Amino acid sequence: MESKKIWLMIGIIAIVAVILAVTLGLVFGLQTDDTSSNNDVLDDKISQDAEFPNGSYIKSVDNFASGPVEAAPKNLSADDLSSFGVRVEDSSFVAETGRKHFFYIWLPPMDTRRSKRDTSDAQDGLAIRFGNAQNLNVVPVALADVPQSGVRKITGGVGSGTLYEIQARMPESLCQQAGVSSCTTVNWTPYRTTGTSASAGSGNALAVSCGSQCDTDPNSACATSCSTCDAGGTVDGADTPVTRRYNVGTTSGSFKFYYKTFNIKDRVAVIYENHIIHDTGCVGEEQTVTVTFSGQSSEVRVDVEPNCAGTTGTAWNFRLACPEACANGESRVRLMNGGREITSGGVVYISKDAETPSLAAYYCNNNQRIDWQLKLDAFSHTTGKVFCTETTLTSQKNPWTSILSSSGIRGGRATLTWTDAAGVTGSITFSIAGTQPPTAEIRNLIVTASGNLWYPPYVAEHESGLRQFVSGQPLISSDNGVGIFQLTNPVPTCEQVWSWKANVHAGVQWLNAKQRDANQWMQRQRQQALAEMGRNVPVPDRTEANCQFSDGTTRTINDAVAMKMFNGASGGNYAAWDNGKGKWKFNPMNDLPKPFNYVNRVCQLVR
Repeated sequence: MESKKIWLMIGIIAIVAVILAVTLGLVFGLQTDDTSSNNDVLDDKISQDAEFPNGSYIKSVDNFASGPVEAAPKNLSADDLSSFGVRVEDSSFVAETGRKHFFYIWLPPMDTRRSKRDTSDAQDGLAIRFGNAQNLNVVPVALADVPQSGVRKITGGVGSGTLYEIQARMPESLCQQAGVSSCTTVNWTPYRTTGTSASAGSGNALAVSCGSQCDTDPNSACATSCSTCDAGGTVDGADTPVTRRYNVGTTSGSFKFYYKTFNIKDRVAVIYENHIIHDTGCVGEEQTVTVTFSGQSSEVRVDVEPNCAGTTGTAWNFRLACPEACANGESRVRLMNGGREITSGGVVYISKDAETPSLAAYYCNNNQRIDWQLKLDAFSHTTGKVFCTETTLTSQKNPWTSILSSSGIRGGRATLTWTDAAGVTGSITFSIAGTQPPTAEIRNLIVTASGNLWYPPYVAEHESGLRQFVSGQPLISSDNGVGIFQLTNPVPTCEQVWSWKANVHAGVQWLNAKQRDANQWMQRQRQQALAEMGRNVPVPDRTEANCQFSDGTTRTINDAVAMKMFNGASGGNYAAWDNGKGKWKFNPMNDLPKPFNYVNRVCQLVR
């Protein structure tokens, strides 16, 4: 009797376990490993109010079972998209209110045969889930065969799958939700739906831009659209949406706006305080127009929606000129960074592309001689190491434009002083700070500059976390190491301190020099081994964390020697022939007060 009860209890437990497993599978099978949105209120707002292509529909995640992993969409980098002929830029990945946003979903090839339960349900689809929203926005794949549907199928790029472009207009009310910040990150996850199953890909970050961006954190994902009128030059693009924001330095006035959309039609909208103040419509033309604005903000936004007539293969460009700096008749000095006036205590930024900030000084409504002087203070570390010497620039031109063009890339404290013909003098003291570029851009430049060397990105990551700036100031360690590669000896130049690109090129150049030294060292060690043993003696394989160093491979012991040399090789080179003992010896540890294995630390970052 007791055994029957035991078996009955086991049976009940087994049934409950199965039910629980199925339930969890249905509930969590459609979840991603990504964290929830920074502001969950936007998840449902975008899902419900964004305008997806006609024929799309909303369906609860509860209506889908978890689909096969091999069918899940895959993430593509900007380089991967370019292999499909899709040209994107950073602002293309930011959601702007009222502007179309393009989502790119790549589907791997899969067996098109359906199970019996799938044949009676809806057609195949692509779907997007925003954060923790209860619903999926499902877009039937068949819409890609409908002209001007807002869904485009693109083939011929990486792999053998298919890239889909889905257009969705972001709701105007996106930024009216309580608690939404100026730049809020929403996670979106792509799905492949087949009948009643859905296969989830990896989550992606979608930055949602609300309000002014150019007077906030320059490292914000939404600030990527910020540019400088006049000095920002002509913006050009192709088949993906682009946004530019300009601080025009005043809350009212007029500016010249030039655009060219060539033969394939595009739409360009100029927006001020969330209202369109100039709309080209869907046109293929070249025009220069005068745009007038007035309000409380000094930021103007330009949105481009390419191929507005449902075409592809477009090209376009535009340019926004700053309002006249001396338009109001006042007789005073104005220091301008594009359209933004710089006053004492202000900050101008070296761009994320390592470009000198645009500066121009105007003595408004004064036609007499003006003596200008810009003093750039010396820049040094607290230990007394001087990286940038004091520099003085002068001019008698009015206006004095492109002030910093001859100074090279440098930052720090600056003082503009002027004296007019009547002896009236004044000054403006301000700061020049750096902008930390996206990690992906840093990594890409290191890989490109490194050529055949595989380890420089990991060395840089270990040295600095791929950081050049912290809060606008160069990253300088206690031993005077500077920037991404922590350049120390020789003392980095002023440009290597303030230009992340110069820092990368110098770091890679130094690693290449150490690789040459390592190759020569190991050649001598192998010759010593040959002389002592009368034969070539292979170096034993060595493993450091995620690195395997083996003769005859792309990662040899020479690389380990070079890495340790880059760190100073205290305690001896990583590998050497042990004369008189007939064997190789290894010196992975340095001889610092707290010894550590530099090569191992770098190799822990290898993926």
